[in-house]
Amino acid sequence: MNNQLLANEAARLSSLRDYHVLDSSPEESLDLITRCLADYLDVSIALISLVDEDRVWFKSRSGLDAEESPREFTFCDHAIRSDGLLFVPDALEDPRFADAPLVRGPPGFRFYAGMPLLSRDGFALGTLCAIGTVPRHLTGTEREIFEDFAGRVMEIIEARRGAQEATPAPQGTAPSTQPQIGPTAAAPSMPSGDATPTADSGGGVVAAIPRGHGARVLLIEDDHDLRVLLVSMLQSLAYRVTDVREAAAARRSMKEGAPFDLVLSDVMLPGGTSGLVFARELRETHPGLPVVFMSGYPAGAFDAGEFHSPRGILLNKPFSRRRLAEALQTALGR
Repeated sequence: MNNQLLANEAARLSSLRDYHVLDSSPEESLDLITRCLADYLDVSIALISLVDEDRVWFKSRSGLDAEESPREFTFCDHAIRSDGLLFVPDALEDPRFADAPLVRGPPGFRFYAGMPLLSRDGFALGTLCAIGTVPRHLTGTEREIFEDFAGRVMEIIEARRGAQEATPAPQGTAPSTQPQIGPTAAAPSMPSGDATPTADSGGGVVAAIPRGHGARVLLIEDDHDLRVLLVSMLQSLAYRVTDVREAAAARRSMKEGAPFDLVLSDVMLPGGTSGLVFARELRETHPGLPVVFMSGYPAGAFDAGEFHSPRGILLNKPFSRRRLAEALQTALGR
């Protein structure tokens, strides 16, 4: 598919090897990201790929059994050459990929989107990518989610490298390929300082993502993978988070902990009490406490009046980190 070597290929491969991540064991924090990406985009496959000299090795894979693929037959080899997201809505209509074996033959890949994973020195180590067998487009929100998730992947990879550099291997032994970033599987959060404006693809300036400045959020979400990612997103936005999976645990947290500034709740919850019912309770016990609801259902599926709690907001899944930040700030009246 692409027989030309990158101009800086030797330096790129050297940078990749410095991370000691090739052929390392699976990591739940990365597997969490690929599972959520596949679910968000409703595609069959999501991968974290690392592009080696002659192969593409999959550090994390959702929906794919193979651990690696010859480099010459992969979309990812093209993606690491792009300046941003490589988006292929229909591979059969793209001359770069139309004759590829995995496109023409089984499994018949049609859709591909891949974001380069950039090292601290600017080399593309691989990609976070999604692959499907049905042509499709990406919304603006889905593109933002790709950027969010790719950033989290590199945070985890950089953290494992930092841990290795801080703990030199004993003399005569090879560096460990296992990360040492703590006992939990949660993805590490991003820095909590104020964001700086960034340039968009058209050269304009995008407003900084608003921060929470230590506001306390009660998060209610029953999906474990999504809850872990939301905790990471909220912490990266400088919120203090208490997370639970159902309304009963939320009630206990409201009674036992410090006062919350905001509730972020899924509409549909287990345990017999929905997010909407819990919000009605809050109107009586904590009047004025803002609630942001999350749902995969369209807004028309609910009575719009249910989302005034007061300053109630419905946040449709999936959503980007920026959309979450803006919704929370609106609910807080900032």
